[in-house]
Amino acid sequence: MNDKPGLASALPLAASEEIIFRIRQSGTLLTLQVIGLIAIALAIFLILRSVDGEIGRWLQIGAISAPALVILVRLIDYFTTLYTLTNRRVQTDFGIFRRTSYAIPLTQVETLDLKRSIIGRIFNYGDVVCRPTAAVKLVISFHAITNPSLRREQVEEQLP
Repeated sequence: MNDKPGLASALPLAASEEIIFRIRQSGTLLTLQVIGLIAIALAIFLILRSVDGEIGRWLQIGAISAPALVILVRLIDYFTTLYTLTNRRVQTDFGIFRRTSYAIPLTQVETLDLKRSIIGRIFNYGDVVCRPTAAVKLVISFHAITNPSLRREQVEEQLP
């Protein structure tokens, strides 16, 4: 079982249900996003240093505050989103104050899609999308996870 400490699901396990993996989004992607936002903020801040007066100071504050807010939201998303595969279901949990869990029984999973961008292939992250049968409207996507090919294979191994 690939269960990381501190990762808890809102839905309890059924009898004889085992966790195959429980993961978060890619830490590499989070790091790339944070570094990119800091670089953009710094560049804009340096450009705005030439603007004098009160307006210049407010623009500089905005150049730092806006990316800082985006980084904060991204960190909250990273630490509050959890993807789980058991021998019976695929599941996603998210939220801070209102924890939400969606699950699809493996018997209802019809197709598995793998989505990877060029950067995702370089840094080994991507999405695994679990599409259920027509009877179930919910689609579960393991968004921006590390080693998505392996995770897709692990889901396929559990399918009936």
